[in-house]
Amino acid sequence: DVYLKLKPNDLIIAAMPPRNGMEVEYSETLDMIAEISPNILEISDKDLYPIRPTKNDINLILKTLKPEIFIPISSLYRYQVISRFCAIDSGIPNNRAILLQNGKIVYLKDGKIASQKGRINEVGDIIIQGFGYGDISRGVIRERQTLSSGGLVSISCQYHVKKKELFGEINTQLIGLVAKSEVEKIKEIVNSIVIQKFEESKKIDFREMQNSIRKRTQKKIRKLIDKEPLVIVTFCEIF
Repeated sequence: DVYLKLKPNDLIIAAMPPRNGMEVEYSETLDMIAEISPNILEISDKDLYPIRPTKNDINLILKTLKPEIFIPISSLYRYQVISRFCAIDSGIPNNRAILLQNGKIVYLKDGKIASQKGRINEVGDIIIQGFGYGDISRGVIRERQTLSSGGLVSISCQYHVKKKELFGEINTQLIGLVAKSEVEKIKEIVNSIVIQKFEESKKIDFREMQNSIRKRTQKKIRKLIDKEPLVIVTFCEIF
């Protein structure tokens, strides 16, 4: 973790409005900061503009830094094209204003372009919707990759607390996993796993049972159809 030591005369800019569900933590954080420095500038949703340089910004940076090689790396493709033309207009040679496609690699040696033939294998786009910064992590991306290739198994059931037994049917939903002809077979396997787990558990620990059912389900399905889906297990307590 990175820790910042604030001083009373520091200016703190809250550049990202709080995402949904994080308003309380956001306010508490600003309160703690205000105890050290009262100079806080909040940027609201109305004042939040795209942080994208204009042509004049790019030309000014290029004239100031005078780079030998120019490679735009993060923006929409059309903006990268515009940035490249700005670099050429600023005096950078055409062969040194490089526009790379996804997965392409440019090798630099001693400040010069050595090769542009490198490529990363299996490059694709992953689009994940979120409310703001912090929504996307390695775990979230890994789950989306699993969901796109292995599908989803959603298991939900009701547990009667007083009777200490399952109540009603086990609801199993399969998405992007198998053909319709194989659905019932997978559901039977899931039902047997859930019932067996409840029967062998002397003490009900829902968290442990969720993890156990999820692992057993993934293992069974992997052996059966060579896929490892994302498994979600939900319990509803009835009193």
